[in-house]
Amino acid sequence: MTVRRFLAFAALLACGLGPAPAPAAEPARPTLRAAVTVAAELVTIGDFFDNAGPLADRAIFRAPDLGTTGTVPAWRVLAEARAAGLREASEGLLVEVSVTRSAREIGAGEIQSLVAAALARQMGVADARELQVTFDQPLEPRLADERSPAPVRIASVNSVPGNGRFEALVLIDKGAAPERLRLRGQATEVVDTVVLTRPLARGEVLRAEDLVVQRVPKRQAGANRPAAVEDFAGLAARRALRAETPLTAGDVQQPLLVKRGETITLVYQSPGLVLSARAQALEQGSLGDVITVLNPQSKRTVVGTVSGPGRVTVGPGGTSVASLGRAQQ
Repeated sequence: MTVRRFLAFAALLACGLGPAPAPAAEPARPTLRAAVTVAAELVTIGDFFDNAGPLADRAIFRAPDLGTTGTVPAWRVLAEARAAGLREASEGLLVEVSVTRSAREIGAGEIQSLVAAALARQMGVADARELQVTFDQPLEPRLADERSPAPVRIASVNSVPGNGRFEALVLIDKGAAPERLRLRGQATEVVDTVVLTRPLARGEVLRAEDLVVQRVPKRQAGANRPAAVEDFAGLAARRALRAETPLTAGDVQQPLLVKRGETITLVYQSPGLVLSARAQALEQGSLGDVITVLNPQSKRTVVGTVSGPGRVTVGPGGTSVASLGRAQQ
């Protein structure tokens, strides 16, 4: 560019004769959506239309019931929106619009837990999990307003002392007015306890697969306390036991390692000396039990401790080396 042309261009700019500014973009027209999901009871222009502008919060339709979907003709939505002032709205090629009202599902378990917690406070039970709550009628899930800070709550609960019968009033928040749910049922205090899955004969050893932890009424468990399968596995039934019997410590014992009348090994132990002989058990015993045995040759009885299957051990003072020696001859 020559100096003369530059000066001429600069003069044009100084006079405001430069290139024209680009035209401003036109605002996007409001466009109707094919499907709408809302949580509120009313559907607004902003729910129906993209680019609704200042009228977005204007309600024009009532939403369907919680958790349901309804349809509305597109021409009717357009007419209501234009009547509210949205002049540039367009339905495009839509014939109808589906509207879904979202909701929060309240399951039977959630209601049961709330009722149990209220009953535990009233009955003086420390942990609501120690109450087994059953209802007289099957409890179906309920739908609540998902915007609610307390979608379900206990309005009142009353129990009959002694028999566990109760009546509760539960409120489900549905927005305008709550659903009132009256429930009746039974609350039973329960404990976890180990029960048998099959009958056992006296002396039979309990295996882990013979045992299961179940919740039983506290009055049925009696003095039994919560226990684990490991506390009973490997022990023997003290008497014949039926299936489904809650176990207590008095029902079991260490397995018998020595039976009355059987021939056992009698072991004498002292520092630096171990002798053994054959003897006859005069009593039965489990590991650690003190029983009497007979040396069939000397006809002498000694007292020893069951130390293994068919094995009884004595120490200094319990018998004599000489008597054991005679038994070995």
